[in-house]
Amino acid sequence: MTSSRLEQLTAWIARSISEHNREQGYSSETELFLVELLFRNVNGTDYLEIYVDTDKGVTIDACARLSRKLAEEVEVQPELQDLFPNRFRLDVSSPGLSRPLKLERQYRKNIGRLLRVKYKDSNDVYHVVKGRLVHLSEHAPIELTLQRVSEKKGKNTEAERLMLPLSQLVEATVEVEF
Repeated sequence: MTSSRLEQLTAWIARSISEHNREQGYSSETELFLVELLFRNVNGTDYLEIYVDTDKGVTIDACARLSRKLAEEVEVQPELQDLFPNRFRLDVSSPGLSRPLKLERQYRKNIGRLLRVKYKDSNDVYHVVKGRLVHLSEHAPIELTLQRVSEKKGKNTEAERLMLPLSQLVEATVEVEF
């Protein structure tokens, strides 16, 4: 896919999400925001995967309503049809726990949760740590504070806090706790 086509898709989806939020009367906590857009072609079929979220967690109904809106727009707008010259499949869903966190907004909503974080230090060495996200700074450069969890003990100590700029993160995922 060309970067121009991806930019067009992203702009269209962002605009449609904004319109959808207004139409649905969503509050700032329930408004949908675009987390990630994936586009691929498999055996002649274009797959457009759209991951959306809210500050309080997205519902399947919200995903379904947005999916219907986007599908209807493709049906009636020739310029959108041009973006999908092949057979086309649209999937709108939440990122789920298995997908990495992408946006500052996602980190904010996951304060208090256990994360698995891969980061690169100032010497370009990669590290993987597990810790509870206890704080996210308000001003740039945005830093997160993790309270590290010992793999052996499963306990936290105040001395095991780690502050990382978001710019150093390679990947962060929420860990399921039982």
